[in-house]
Amino acid sequence: MNITFRAPNAAGALSLALLLAAAGAGGGVVSYGGGSFLDAPPLGQGVIDPGVEDIFRTMRTRPLYMTKRNAGKPIPTNDWWTDALVSQWTGNLWSYPAKVRVGDFGVRVAFPSYWIHDGTEVKERSAVFVRAAAPFAPEAAKVDDWHDWDVSFLLEDGRKVVRATLVHGSPFTWVEARGTSLQIVPEAMENQEVKTERMADGGERISIGDDHYGVWRGRKGEVEWVSVGLLPDKNAYSALAPYAAAIIRETRVDWKFDRAKSEVATLWRVKAEDLRNGFPNPKALQGFQPHHLRNTRVGFACVDGLEWLTPRGKQRVAAGNSFVIVYPFHGLLPYWQSPAIPDAPQNAPDAFSPNLFKDLVDDYAMRGTFGHDTYWGGKGLLQMAFAMMAARETGAKATFELARANLRETLEDWLTYESGEPRRFFAFMPRWGGLVGIAPSYGSEIFNDHHFHYGYFTYSGALLCMVDDDFARKYGPMLRLLAKDYANWERGDPLFPFFRTFDPWAGHSFAGGLGDGNGNGQESSSEAMQGWGGMLLLGLALGDDAMASAAAFGYVLEARATAEYWFDRNRDNIDYTKFKRPYNSNLTCHGVGWWTYFSGDPVWMHSIQWLPNTPALDYLSEDLKFAKWDWEKMWETKEAG
Repeated sequence: MNITFRAPNAAGALSLALLLAAAGAGGGVVSYGGGSFLDAPPLGQGVIDPGVEDIFRTMRTRPLYMTKRNAGKPIPTNDWWTDALVSQWTGNLWSYPAKVRVGDFGVRVAFPSYWIHDGTEVKERSAVFVRAAAPFAPEAAKVDDWHDWDVSFLLEDGRKVVRATLVHGSPFTWVEARGTSLQIVPEAMENQEVKTERMADGGERISIGDDHYGVWRGRKGEVEWVSVGLLPDKNAYSALAPYAAAIIRETRVDWKFDRAKSEVATLWRVKAEDLRNGFPNPKALQGFQPHHLRNTRVGFACVDGLEWLTPRGKQRVAAGNSFVIVYPFHGLLPYWQSPAIPDAPQNAPDAFSPNLFKDLVDDYAMRGTFGHDTYWGGKGLLQMAFAMMAARETGAKATFELARANLRETLEDWLTYESGEPRRFFAFMPRWGGLVGIAPSYGSEIFNDHHFHYGYFTYSGALLCMVDDDFARKYGPMLRLLAKDYANWERGDPLFPFFRTFDPWAGHSFAGGLGDGNGNGQESSSEAMQGWGGMLLLGLALGDDAMASAAAFGYVLEARATAEYWFDRNRDNIDYTKFKRPYNSNLTCHGVGWWTYFSGDPVWMHSIQWLPNTPALDYLSEDLKFAKWDWEKMWETKEAG
């Protein structure tokens, strides 16, 4: 496949960075387009809730466990390894297929191999430790480097340094040491037999019960290295061996939205180094999961016979340095078509009432309310935007103008800051690289759920921009900033991390701003999808092709991931002999769940994947048979009256 990918331009981001620097990061107002925001949260002014203010203060000072080379970079919150940034030692890092921990003991590489009794989590029965020779007393596991789906950590004790490299989808975990030697210690958790065999290529095969590891090691100059590979079966050693020393140093995804072909082409690249002799970019093994390989067009072949169990189903691998995957994408409507009013007979059973529809739209335009935090405030914005477009489509000019005026007034309030105002404005958090709306909610002050919240703003703002050129010209730049906060697509932007909430390789977003000791997770797949829909429509409304293309990329991947890892439409990613639920309502790095943060009623486990009802959720109709089954299952099991 010959596809040309073009890098985005971040000149606008650099200009804004200069504006922020001039403001001084101490309560200054930054004007941007016709809008404005604060360069830092307003602390000590009695403006915001004391509890929230305490959290802002903590976020200013809490330790960040990363090396000095990363000082000043936007912090990549919401990732699969984010917890490591705020914890002295890492929790479980699900690189797939391995589960890895980095601590004062060194590096523990575990082999998750079975679903637990209720089918909610994949667990391990064994692990291999890679330890530095004693004495070795690092002060923390520090994040040293990261790219699109890889991360590395340093353990330092004076001149003794151990480096661990993890890559999403790689069967290998690499450990390098300078100034100390490395030791391999098997861990059997259930009294399994441990057997170590010396192999013909100089490596070792360690068998712990039914789990098998390939271990390769060597030295290049002052650096000793170890590569630990998870073998899907005992005989897979020879298939992995040629790639064991090809450490992946950098990962990168690029994309191209081709509207004429109705497809999004993605290019996945890995830059590797041969640990044995330093040769640049040898072929490496890169893993792919169901959302990469099903209902797509791939430009590579997976290696036969290599397949691993992961919490996302079966994972396969391909050998190479670049991999093309093409996803079909046919776009989406900006709003639902309004009904044809004159044709519905008033006396027909269950007939649509045109008068009722008009009354509902009129009533919402007059009496619709807006919340004061970014979540409920965002919901009110989108409902008013849909009322506005319904009135426009049905020729109700007065109602359209009323809804438009209400929507514009409230959006302008959010997108500007006036001295002393207590709510409905945004503040930048310079240490972290992000915008937080005041008032925050559901932990958005620690970067939880930004794509959920701000997707309502980008979607409603896009609809208003479509019918109000003056608003688009004045406030489009601020709306663009909100999109960049949760899904920054410009790598050179010094203000925001790259795709904050979206994990490009995993294909879905994470909602937890700081993660947790077992990775991260996400509940509402539908609000994540709405975030992409809002960003796509905003890009189109503003004529920003780069934004629209990035949104199309995120949209198609997350739609596929939702089909695979929430709905499991093909019924082959979850073990239903143990998991006695319809599907997954709450994704975690380690498995699946059937619960919500707010209710135990099954009606919400279903509907939290369907709401809000917007055209951005058109992917829900891809499989009508499944949609019908899902709807009926909800009504069969609901507890609410």
